[in-house]
Amino acid sequence: MSEFIPAARILVVDDQLSHLKALCDILGLHCFDATGCSTGEAALARLHQGKFDLLLTDLSCPALTGWP
Repeated sequence: MSEFIPAARILVVDDQLSHLKALCDILGLHCFDATGCSTGEAALARLHQGKFDLLLTDLSCPALTGWP
């Protein structure tokens, strides 16, 4: 009997759209469920909508950084 294991959900945040698309596409090719946001504010809103297993963020997004 095989069990269904859902794909890990990854929230990707990057203000450079070409980087955001590339990261989401590559993660998708490796069976991850990647959701992309181009602003920190959009990412925070997505976090309120559902759970993610990992947050992958750019360290220099306008108005929000990856540093605590």
